[in-house]
Amino acid sequence: MKYKTFILLITPFFLFFQLQVTSQTLKPSIGLSSLPGLNDSICNIPLYLDPDGTFNSSGLQAGDTIHHFKLYDVNNQGTDMADELQQGKPILLVAGSYTCPVFRGKVKAIDNLATAYGSSISIFIIYVIEPHPDIDTSPYSGTVWTTSANVAAGILYRQPITYGDRLTIVNDMLDSMNITHRVLIDGPCNSWWLTFGPAPNNAYLIDPNGIVFAKHGWFNKLPHNMMSDMDSLLAITSVQEQMIESAAKVYPNPVHDYLTFEFNKAIRADLRLTNSMGKLVRSVQLNNTNEFNLQLNDLPRGIYFYEIHDAINKTIHGKVLIR
Repeated sequence: MKYKTFILLITPFFLFFQLQVTSQTLKPSIGLSSLPGLNDSICNIPLYLDPDGTFNSSGLQAGDTIHHFKLYDVNNQGTDMADELQQGKPILLVAGSYTCPVFRGKVKAIDNLATAYGSSISIFIIYVIEPHPDIDTSPYSGTVWTTSANVAAGILYRQPITYGDRLTIVNDMLDSMNITHRVLIDGPCNSWWLTFGPAPNNAYLIDPNGIVFAKHGWFNKLPHNMMSDMDSLLAITSVQEQMIESAAKVYPNPVHDYLTFEFNKAIRADLRLTNSMGKLVRSVQLNNTNEFNLQLNDLPRGIYFYEIHDAINKTIHGKVLIR
């Protein structure tokens, strides 16, 4: 089985990004208090059968505050996420492991994002349990599921028994793949995987206040688009939105009570708001107005998408985070 990822790489112009960074109040720590020993045993790995294979429902959701954690890389250097957030930049966390063919196929997409956004964002790969170990059962199926892609590539590893075993696989991965981003290794009891997952290749875009801005059950898999999510968080518009940017102002974003739409002229249009699952939660007809306030305080926090269609089929669309 071959996995291919197609990314339209847009060379960035200057990214004007300003977020009001407050003192983070993260959820209790799930990370490590010290560097694990090589012989520390890997804790029992529970079976997780995702109901629809999207991994959208597991772990944290958009609008949630992340847990504090500290994890280590292959050089025994620790990274404290609270310290990283203090730098005032968004953070992208992407889960992965060597026996996940999907993750291996997404490394180039991660590189493309790093190239496009440069120092505007910090990117970390979180190394989690093996989804497709050799001989051992997969935690996502309860059966031996090595995959033909792993067999063809000779990537045949059993599920680690110790932290040192996991470290060996990470080193093998780094030796064979061109991974330029910091790889942080989940601890022996898989606390990151259990809290932010379970999932083999999910991703979280986190704002500098420690709030999840966007969550992908599978990193960058349609309908998710991390470049679009980053554009929204960095307060710039993607190429397909630039043509209609001047037609409306939508604020504040993030929002709690009312979302204001300001138009450069009075319009007649239909306004629709859907949640991250595509369910319609608001439908309003705008009648010759150049400003409208949409009440949102009764909706659960998370990512929502708005679309405005006028009489001549011009469309304004975008994303908003309700806190």
